[in-house]
Amino acid sequence: MPFLKQSKIGLLNNNSFTVFCIWSVATLINIGKAYHIDDTFHLEAAGWLLENPLKPMSGMINWSDNPLPMHAYNQPPLFFYFLAFWRWLVGTGELQMHIIISLFTFLSLHYFNKLLIFLNVEKRNTLLLLFGFCPAFIVNQNLMTDIPLLSCILGMIYHLLRAVDKQKNSDYFKSAFYLSAGLLIKYSILPLLIVFIATILFKKKYKKSIFALIPVIILLLWSFWNHLEYGSVHMTNRPKEDYDSLRWLSLGGTLGSITFFTPILLYHYFPFRIVKYVILGSFIFFISTVPVVYYGLWKEVSFNKFLNDFFIYTGLLNILFFLIAVILKIYKESFSFFKTPDCTFAMIIGGLLLFMLFFAPFFATRHFLLIIPFLIIFFRDILEKSKSMLTGIVIFFSVMIGLLLGISDWVYADFYRKAALKINRNETKVWSLGHWGWQWYSHRAGMKIYSKGSNDKVNENDIIVYPNAVAKQELNANITLTKIDSVAHSPSLLTFFFCANGASMYHSSYRKPAWSLSRAKTDVVYICRVKKKKP
Repeated sequence: MPFLKQSKIGLLNNNSFTVFCIWSVATLINIGKAYHIDDTFHLEAAGWLLENPLKPMSGMINWSDNPLPMHAYNQPPLFFYFLAFWRWLVGTGELQMHIIISLFTFLSLHYFNKLLIFLNVEKRNTLLLLFGFCPAFIVNQNLMTDIPLLSCILGMIYHLLRAVDKQKNSDYFKSAFYLSAGLLIKYSILPLLIVFIATILFKKKYKKSIFALIPVIILLLWSFWNHLEYGSVHMTNRPKEDYDSLRWLSLGGTLGSITFFTPILLYHYFPFRIVKYVILGSFIFFISTVPVVYYGLWKEVSFNKFLNDFFIYTGLLNILFFLIAVILKIYKESFSFFKTPDCTFAMIIGGLLLFMLFFAPFFATRHFLLIIPFLIIFFRDILEKSKSMLTGIVIFFSVMIGLLLGISDWVYADFYRKAALKINRNETKVWSLGHWGWQWYSHRAGMKIYSKGSNDKVNENDIIVYPNAVAKQELNANITLTKIDSVAHSPSLLTFFFCANGASMYHSSYRKPAWSLSRAKTDVVYICRVKKKKP
């Protein structure tokens, strides 16, 4: 008999309707969203690949002070090839381009649900809702690499567990295929190659470890292609981050901002009535403080500092509970633990956390999205046995915050799309300063993209337009700007659940929470006249 018995539940009870509903909501939030953050880079990369499919790393993209070749940046290009094909097929409109992301969104939910069925989880709706409305899942769709990468990881793990259970070569191949595809989307999942091999070896299926050669050979061929194209190996030349002990706080804060199931774990490990009251009181406290902060009765700076500290403690608690659970499982099951799916999940969570801690150039919710489904699955027994009232509150809070942050980020991205159209381009030459979605829309609106290398082409009395809170090129020292106008976005309740604090959902730290409450303007776009100093 296989280690895990497949659930014999009919079609009407296999949660396909729940998957469809979550997928529909996530797609609706993303489908008309303006291009945002790294979307522009990915679109530019796809444009290059359309014209130069055999030289994927040679395209010049302006994503710093000056245009640089694609091999100077982090990502390998498999996802960009997908975008290139889709761009050739349907054009570059947001509606059409986001359809391809919707496909990967569905695949992520589909494989997560397949894993739950494989593990014979009874309360699959609970776990599906916790995963599907995680803010990192809702917000980070865009035109980014992370949802496609997540679908590859979930597909890989599902077929890997089926393979070691059913001993079907087709599942080993599919798992290796998904792993290979994921590695060619982002190198950050390299720890999963070890997980792939270790899971097979722990089950004593030594001959099947030969399937690990598939991703290894593909990476070697990719590296050889790099060498032929530009004389180096892309995977070995990534930016490295010096380790800082405070990175633990940043890691904890980012993780804690998107894991709303922590109260269930807390009550499981500390099942005291006072703990239950504290948890319920915390939910009531947060909901009641929203209008207090909105109407200025509690200063935003003070509240958001408190919120950030709360995120840090929550994230570190999650890691502590994870370590406790692993130790307890090893204590109870001894060496049998290493043959279980939970060992595989633990290796994924631990491996990716350590990789991010020591090698990630910065932290963002999209990085931690890759471990969220496996944290949920790893704690599935606890989440299933939770008191119905506590579970209901956690799900309600997860759905509410996930939707509010998704809507807030939609409005945030839309501001730059609208602002680019408000700039008068008839007066003189207009230059655009700034990356992210702004770069895409300002260029499409007829502005020229500035770089330090284009300084000689910038003339006296030209116009330079730039958003205040967007990563941008350094302005040449001989250029001074005089503000002549600005375009600002008026804050509203839709932007109150704020993730535009320097794109904090996309780059957070122990000083900057991934999301916060704010009545501030989303951003301001300044329109300035150029004055050049004489050499």
